[in-house]
Amino acid sequence: MRTFRIAGLTPRIRFIVVSGLTLVPLAAILMVIFLFVFSPVFDALENAARTTVERMIPVHRLQSALQEARLPPRDFLLRGSGTDRQTFSEQAARVESAFEAAFAAYPAGAAAHRVLQKSRREWEAARREANALFRRDDSGPEALGAEFDVRAERAIELLDRMHQQLHGYIEDRFAEAEARKTQGIYLAVAAFVLSLAAGLAGGITMTRERRSLEETSVRDPLTGLFNRRGFESRLQEVARYTLTYNRPAFALLALDADRFKAINDTYGHQTGDAVLRNLAQVVKGHLRGSDFFARVGGDEFVLLLDEVDCGEVGALAERIRRAVEETPLGRTGEGAPIHGSVTIGCACFPEHAGDDASLMAAADEALYRAKEQGRNCVAVFADTG
Repeated sequence: MRTFRIAGLTPRIRFIVVSGLTLVPLAAILMVIFLFVFSPVFDALENAARTTVERMIPVHRLQSALQEARLPPRDFLLRGSGTDRQTFSEQAARVESAFEAAFAAYPAGAAAHRVLQKSRREWEAARREANALFRRDDSGPEALGAEFDVRAERAIELLDRMHQQLHGYIEDRFAEAEARKTQGIYLAVAAFVLSLAAGLAGGITMTRERRSLEETSVRDPLTGLFNRRGFESRLQEVARYTLTYNRPAFALLALDADRFKAINDTYGHQTGDAVLRNLAQVVKGHLRGSDFFARVGGDEFVLLLDEVDCGEVGALAERIRRAVEETPLGRTGEGAPIHGSVTIGCACFPEHAGDDASLMAAADEALYRAKEQGRNCVAVFADTG
């Protein structure tokens, strides 16, 4: 029997042969680990990420469509324009299409499918309220508008549950990956580290995606400011923080664009939208990085000024009012500047109110008093009598 001899081989060839003989078992072990440990783990994580993204996108689009559909009824209360009815009809059709796409992403009978059905029922109720609002029947437009907002908000909140369910799905897949890790030996530990790294990267990506979706749901698409949902969350947070840690006072400014309906009627909604965007930019130029600015209605805005001296709030509001008055907010079709003005009501926490709801009421009261004085002025709650 002939034996294999390497003595006559050159050093380079011997190194290659010995290395090859050494690496063959290691390669075989790595192949076994890859096929029976790493590959299933990777597939599980990849499927979890892909499935989650595929299911989150339709829900995100549905939430965005619902948010957009909430604006026309609000705007209709302010200006009573027939175009708002048409706009709502078009956006309601997009909501229905978004619901169909979301239903298609989930199997019938699944928990997420049932949540979608509940959300759709709330939307259908909200749509009926909106249609009644446009007809101005039943209990009055204000009550109908409030009921519409409640129903639409419930529809959106139900969709938030689906995000939680999707995160539960991801957690289940990670548990499966952890169980598979125990099937390996020492090399399986190395495979698990690689899969864990990939999983963490996927988890970070999904977390960022969810934060992006949440950010979109609390933003006003026209001005880029926060919407009412984002404002109310921030107000509760600041009030709780101020009381808990005995921080300096903060102030709430309720700001209305004066006679904005006349601008829309005279120059058209496209120009009116530009005026709102420019107004927001003018106001932002007078705010600090820690201040919070939101659009809560058609021509209604709020400012949350953290850690301010209540005695200086009125002067700041006056500077904002003067800046808006002096700055052209748009142009007519002939290029002439369009000027506008704002009315501002101010209230401080805790000087004028002991909780967030009372503070909002105080700011609204100050705004009402300012409007009674002829608009284009500032009123502080303590000065309203």
